[in-house]
Amino acid sequence: MDGSNINCLYCDRPYDNSVSPSIPLLNHQGPSAEADTINKRLSQIQHLTTQLLKERHDLLLRLNSIQPLTRSLPSEVLALIFEEASREPPGTSVRVLKSRIPTGLAQTLLIGAVSTQWRTIIYSTPQLWTNLRICLDPVKFKNQMSIMMRCLSMSKSFPLNVALDFNELKLPVRYGSSEDYLIAPSIDTILRKNLSRVQRLQLWNPPQRWFRDISSLANLEELTIERSRSRIRRLSLDNASFLLKLTLTRLNCTRINLPSSTNLTHVTLFGVHLNVATNILLHSPRLIDLQCFMLEGNVKQSELTKATVLGQLNTLTWHGIESKDWRVIFLHKIQLTALESLRWSINQDAKGDMGYLLALQTFFSRLISLKSLILERFMTQDVQLRFQALMFPPLLEHLTLRNWLPSHVIAFLEFEVLVEHGDAKESHPLSHLRTLTVDIGYYSASLPDHLLEILNVLKRRPAPVSLVIYLDLNSLSGKELSSESVELLKDQVSQLEGKLKLTMDGKKVL
Repeated sequence: MDGSNINCLYCDRPYDNSVSPSIPLLNHQGPSAEADTINKRLSQIQHLTTQLLKERHDLLLRLNSIQPLTRSLPSEVLALIFEEASREPPGTSVRVLKSRIPTGLAQTLLIGAVSTQWRTIIYSTPQLWTNLRICLDPVKFKNQMSIMMRCLSMSKSFPLNVALDFNELKLPVRYGSSEDYLIAPSIDTILRKNLSRVQRLQLWNPPQRWFRDISSLANLEELTIERSRSRIRRLSLDNASFLLKLTLTRLNCTRINLPSSTNLTHVTLFGVHLNVATNILLHSPRLIDLQCFMLEGNVKQSELTKATVLGQLNTLTWHGIESKDWRVIFLHKIQLTALESLRWSINQDAKGDMGYLLALQTFFSRLISLKSLILERFMTQDVQLRFQALMFPPLLEHLTLRNWLPSHVIAFLEFEVLVEHGDAKESHPLSHLRTLTVDIGYYSASLPDHLLEILNVLKRRPAPVSLVIYLDLNSLSGKELSSESVELLKDQVSQLEGKLKLTMDGKKVL
């Protein structure tokens, strides 16, 4: 193929290879080392320029040889390829748009810039314009509004995936009384007309207007809201009967309205009011995954008398929640017959509060399907976790003890290995346990001695168990865990039927 009939990949104009840049050399009549050096460097630059032009010529030849392959594909096939190339991974944050790697709409626009054929396909495929994910920027605001208008128009009637980050948008850009607008007057009218098409909505620090108009999102399936500029009286989701996933982070709101028959399956709550969490919990019988972190406030007394069965809840995280009212609801009022994975953080001494200990025993006894349990201490060094193995469900397979004192871990294992009642000896309560993970955390006690003691206890266990130990390098003082200690641990591990993995500061040591 002759280079003279090659068109530029971007402008479709013929590539002119007849012109070769020539850099005139200096003409110096007298002897001069400096002039010779300059002439030599100019020759090198000319050689490199010629080489680059040749490589560009070869590249265009290869690209032109590839293009007939894509041109022969039907437009429908190319549209499917472009749609897959523009698809964003699940859970992608709107902040990905700040990275150098194009995704979503940015990838769509790049594909359309390759050729006239591809641009035609892009503009005739509404599905490629449905991902409206923008970090609103005061500098790029007008351009972003133009892109948003184009997306709303080009996507036709297809469902929309909208993600808007308001964190960097300042009030002057948003016309002073910005809380009265979804974004700005120039875009609000057309945006409000298309709200019924929104299927997935993610908002970061949105203005108040969104909380008034969010009730019109009848086809909403997934909602994420992170922070609010001011206190929200109520989050109204009465019409969101198709809502499946809900994530609320530090939302200053005390009430939430849900449909009479909610289909919520996945809920994540971080730093929200307990009333919101309780309302969701007691009115979402189809929950599969519930993640609760740092809930605040008190629960209405009327809610404390209600009992419910969450027969489909499979995964539960309870982290940093110490309200007694909330504990009453969970420990006494909730039935979790299908729960398989539980992460429970606590900063209360189970040994010092017998009422709480009995409530926990009753709670765990009802978890007949539980297979994985993470029990951790949270935000205090004074709490002593002293749980007995008899408290845990007998079918438990994976147990993680996080931020426990090594001495308490040893006491727990001693009790678990063999339970004695007088002269009678019964089999240990956790007969199905396969993996024990001990996260020592920041403790700086005599770790090697404690680790050896843990291994010695496990030797007496009838069934083998895999032991995983995590240490933070900051917890080690001097050469507390020396190479000699590691070798000694290896000798002890060789006598176990199970396996030991020792991980220190994220790196495998043993």
